[in-house]
Amino acid sequence: MPPDYIDFIFKIFKERYLPPFYCKVKNKFSDTSINLPNEKNTIPLKNKIYVVNDVPGYLDSEIKTKEDSLKLKVVRQYKGFLLNIKDFKKTEQYLNSVLSKRGRKKLRSQKNKLEQDCNIQYCMYYGEISKFTYDHLFDAFKILLKKRFDSKQVYNRNLLKWDYYHKLTYSLILEKKASLFVIYDNEKPINITLNFHVEDMLFSYIQTFDADYSRFNLGDIDILKHVEWCIQNKMTIIDLSKGDFAFKRKWCNHIYDFDYHIFYNSKSFISTFLAHTTAAKLKLKQFLRSKNISKVYQYDKVLFKKDEKNIKITSRKFN
Repeated sequence: MPPDYIDFIFKIFKERYLPPFYCKVKNKFSDTSINLPNEKNTIPLKNKIYVVNDVPGYLDSEIKTKEDSLKLKVVRQYKGFLLNIKDFKKTEQYLNSVLSKRGRKKLRSQKNKLEQDCNIQYCMYYGEISKFTYDHLFDAFKILLKKRFDSKQVYNRNLLKWDYYHKLTYSLILEKKASLFVIYDNEKPINITLNFHVEDMLFSYIQTFDADYSRFNLGDIDILKHVEWCIQNKMTIIDLSKGDFAFKRKWCNHIYDFDYHIFYNSKSFISTFLAHTTAAKLKLKQFLRSKNISKVYQYDKVLFKKDEKNIKITSRKFN
């Protein structure tokens, strides 16, 4: 019997519920509780297990303890990367803490060159956006994302649910639960980032840019503008999530762990057995990953040729 999976990040940042099994979640950096309702669905364990994946280490999650038979196994998986900006009052203070003098000079030079060579405008759509502008941006967002990953010949999983994200995000932006950050050259979007917001946390979910502007290092400018905006709006965390990339290590001042929480019924032999075997499999995957034997990136390259077919098939399910 395969386990049922619950995406912790998805429930909190997108569906706006505390996942089942949890009664309280708190941001450890700011000691701020996440004021979200509990999901009303009751989940009987019996002979089953439930795996809650991607529980970030910077969130303190309190488990419901109504049943003595409910047990939890925690398995560490991926590394996550974030910018803890809680104690910074000015953007320059944060830049001084993570970038060298040479790095700061290079960043300023890239930003100045971008603004001199192009007619640049920075926009954070948060709380207000017209439906026309929103639809136009999401169409441009998809084109830029697909173009970028086609050039890398890498399968991009976000495109499979693009219609779902398109329908989901508009109302969340109006409610200040999501945002779109856009860099324009004249009226053309050249960099777009989709963020989700909960309390004082910003979760950077999808970011892409126009490869024709790659000489300006738009990714660095994107993060710089996010730091400026988040400090002004009293955010404490900019979460760049999993994926160990050089630009994340360059900008982030905190590395955390993503855990998998395995809930099982200790009074059931089947449930207990499944919990232990699932934990063993996850530990093996993490071991292989730590030795660079198992790489999602390589797997995504294999799937690249099937990407177009998968998008067409799956998009019908979301319409």
